Order: sequence, then C-alpha cells, then structure tokens
Amino acid sequence: WADVKHNMSESLDYFAHEKTLYNNPDLDIYYKTILAFLRFSEAGLELDQGDLADFEEAEAFYLDSYDILEETKKKLIADDPKSNNIKEVIGTVMKYIEEDLEYIEEMLGME
Repeated sequence: WADVKHNMSESLDYFAHEKTLYNNPDLDIYYKTILAFLRFSEAGLELDQGDLADFEEAEAFYLDSYDILEETKKKLIADDPKSNNIKEVIGTVMKYIEEDLEYIEEMLGME
C-alpha cells in the first residue's frame, strides 16, 4: 500500500501540473480518479495496521474515495471506449471499497 500511495501521489502531482497547462476535461477525470485511488490506498494502509488500525479513519478515506469515484463516473461519456475502460476500473475499486466498508462496520460493531 505504501508503494501505491507513493505512486498515486506522484501521479496526482503530474496531472495537477498538466491541468494548469491544458484545458482538457479528461485531465480532470484522471486527476479525480487518481485522487480517489490515493484515498483508497490510505484506507488500505490504515487497515493493514491490524489491531492498531483506526477503523473510523479508514472508513473516512474509503467514503471519500467512493464519493470521488461516483462524481467522476458521472463525467464519463456513454459508449466511449476510453470512458468504458475507466468505468470498469472504477467499478472494480468501488466493489473493493464496499467490501472493506462492510468489514469495517463489523469491526466497529465488535468494539
């Protein structure tokens, strides 16, 4: 997760810079998707702490990631191959988030 977080941070910086240079709506989609993946990795890092994990913090990261992905999905073009690929990746990550949120709810219920 640490490597993923590092890579997402670098990618986020890259797309933030590109957005300042070019007026292309795709750049915002990529930026937001990467931001969501960064939050997803932060949640994963938190959960990997096992018994020391802050489940509420992980939940907050996951919920933020999910909201960003939902917002991004709405901006994608229907029946566009590139958009469809992004939707597929987003859908996969959202399923992981949903599973992890269920796990967190179980763990919080046990506390």
